[in-house]
Amino acid sequence: MTTAAAVLMLFAVALPTVAKAHTDPAGSTATGITISMTAYRNDGTTPVLGGPNPDECETLKYECTLSYAGGNNAAFEGGTWTLTTPDGVGHDITGTGIPCIGGTTDDPNTVANGGRGICEGSASSLTSAQITYQVDPSDVSGGSIGASCSLTGAFAHIGTGDLSGVSASTPFTLPVTFCSDGDFCNGLELCDPAATSNGRLGLCEPGVAPCVDELFCAEVTCNEETDQCDTTDTSTTVCPDNEFCADVVCNEETDQCDTTDTSTTVCPDNEFCADVVCNEETNQCDTTDTSTTVCPDNEFCADVRCNEETNQCDTTDISTTVCPDNEFCADVVCNEETNQCDTTDTSTTVCPDNEFCADVRCNEDTDQCDTTDISATQCPDTTCQECDEDTDACVDQDPLPAECVNEEICRTPGFWGTHAGTNSPACAQNITQAAIDNCDGCLEVCGEVIDNTLVNWADSAVEAICVSPSGNIRLQLARQLTATALNCCVSGNGSTCNGSSIDEIFNACNSTCATSEQLSGPITALVGTDTVDCIKALDCYNNGGDFDTATGFCQTGTCANDDPCNSTTPCIDLSACTPLSDTCHDRELPFEDLGLATDCNAAGSAKECNDASYIGKNTNTKTANFCAVLPLPDGVDCGQKNPAGQGESCCGAGNRSTDPEQCVED
Repeated sequence: MTTAAAVLMLFAVALPTVAKAHTDPAGSTATGITISMTAYRNDGTTPVLGGPNPDECETLKYECTLSYAGGNNAAFEGGTWTLTTPDGVGHDITGTGIPCIGGTTDDPNTVANGGRGICEGSASSLTSAQITYQVDPSDVSGGSIGASCSLTGAFAHIGTGDLSGVSASTPFTLPVTFCSDGDFCNGLELCDPAATSNGRLGLCEPGVAPCVDELFCAEVTCNEETDQCDTTDTSTTVCPDNEFCADVVCNEETDQCDTTDTSTTVCPDNEFCADVVCNEETNQCDTTDTSTTVCPDNEFCADVRCNEETNQCDTTDISTTVCPDNEFCADVVCNEETNQCDTTDTSTTVCPDNEFCADVRCNEDTDQCDTTDISATQCPDTTCQECDEDTDACVDQDPLPAECVNEEICRTPGFWGTHAGTNSPACAQNITQAAIDNCDGCLEVCGEVIDNTLVNWADSAVEAICVSPSGNIRLQLARQLTATALNCCVSGNGSTCNGSSIDEIFNACNSTCATSEQLSGPITALVGTDTVDCIKALDCYNNGGDFDTATGFCQTGTCANDDPCNSTTPCIDLSACTPLSDTCHDRELPFEDLGLATDCNAAGSAKECNDASYIGKNTNTKTANFCAVLPLPDGVDCGQKNPAGQGESCCGAGNRSTDPEQCVED
């Protein structure tokens, strides 16, 4: 027996005379099982029995123990083991199964009977995991809570087929302490489920006396007979009222006697041309003639006279006579302080100019508001835009005329890197610088400013585009972003590509690049609900492809069955991949709009681009260039031994700040 309240023993039944292939222990003739149950405090180690009764909200932990009954009882195993808490909930504590308990030798028949039969060296008892239960008054019956533990469907190791249907159970009852003692004046005792002490969780807490005498103007006493707090008013004793010109009352909020001046009530001043005051010393009202001061006639905009019959100053407004208001666009008022007429311009109030597409002015000559249409001045591009009064803005014509649509033009990073100078033998122009100039002379890429095409310069498009193909993956993203920004500049969509097909991808990837610290692996950005590989998406656009953000596929052609294809993804119908037509890569550069000679397209900076990308293996024949537009990664120095050793601190000139850079407006 354990500390549990009860143990149930099931004893042997007569067995038929059969060949006993396995009976364990040898000679066993009964199927008795010892089952016991106990309860612990919340710490899981302090028994409840032998200590204070559980409080009405205390948390307990129940556990059960199965034991070999000894004597002529056989070993047993299997079945369903259930612990039922006082709330009636049955908890399956079988775990991974009931192993052989009390056995001495393995049973060769048990596996066929659904058990494991591993009995040699088995334990003589098995204790369950603890089940947590919080006492609930609704579970209490007769001042106690009842729990139970049972084992059903086990089998005893007797005979060839073992003996099934072995069961056992035990009840477990605990008395419960309710917190309230029924007394009113010592407060209501409550059970706090969170209170702890000596391993317990959920304890009765003493009540707070309900009747606290904290009143200044009254006396509070507790009445146990009526279960209420009796309050007796003592305000007139604490604060006696013996003033003639004042009212003395007891103030419970401030714990003091408040004296309120009642002189005007005791001695009301109902004389217009006299002053009536309360005299505390004589306990009477004193009256003084003040007629000449009560109604002085010193008004510029009014006529004031003292009227004793009506007990008032008769004031006649003459402001409109003194200062007539005959202005439409102005307000004329009589100024009593300066004794003059003030004229205030009210034209913007009378005729508020709240029109975006019109000019509203007040006309004094005609006493009306004149409205002049200025939509053409506000929105001079009348071919493509119209003045919208609702939004106070110039909006595109709907539908937008064909001549107003910007056709997108794109070139690869290789094009922009080799067309950034004039060193070619013939017809070389700095097309890259012209594109930068077309975007107000400055681009913002990866949090860095790009405004020139010089070599070994921290703000150079050449140093942004002509980078080593190995090393810092963020430099590769800056290369694609710079090319895309230049494409948007020559397309008329600005350096942030607003309104272009690459708008969302460019801005999402540009923001990601500005904060990324990746040195390798793909750099991704969220475009809508799709996660996009930035370099793949931008490279697709810069080459004239059509990028699908959902699949990450770059379409450069169409199959005979209209499926998209590219150089690495052939057509499943075995047709040729026909290149897309009239892509941004096919369209001519706007040489005239860029201020360049028409069709002069020679590569004038191939050498500069090569110099910019050269990180050098043989410095005896060529000087290494470790300049790049982004800061060096943390812990990396300029140098060819580290593929990531390119950064703006390695440049000879330019803005080499490690803080984010922005284009400055002129």
